[in-house]
Amino acid sequence: MSEPPSTDDALRGLFARPGMYVGATSYLSVVTFLNGMSWGMSLAGRDEVFGDDGASPSFYDWLCGRVSVVSHPALGWHHLPLFLISGLERDEHRRPILPPERDEEAIRVLGELLSQYRNERGIRVR
Repeated sequence: MSEPPSTDDALRGLFARPGMYVGATSYLSVVTFLNGMSWGMSLAGRDEVFGDDGASPSFYDWLCGRVSVVSHPALGWHHLPLFLISGLERDEHRRPILPPERDEEAIRVLGELLSQYRNERGIRVR
């Protein structure tokens, strides 16, 4: 029996072929998958997705700095990568609105940001 994939391998696979992991190429489905993966790992004792140790800036705080947006209760972490995608309309809270035809672009941007964050924090899991 082979070993399960590492967290790094699973994340690379998710962003390379999201439909295989979440059933569709949908930004919100990928976000939901990441939240579930992170929560499940936290219950097991270590979040290997976002690596939130409580001492370093969280992924949310890091994203706020990366996209030059002030933290606000109306903004979930999943809204923040969308600020880097040009031409999106905004809702009443000034959050970017992602049309379905731009899901692939948003998934790519999120994958790049999560990879940068994990690299900067030294989050590598075998």
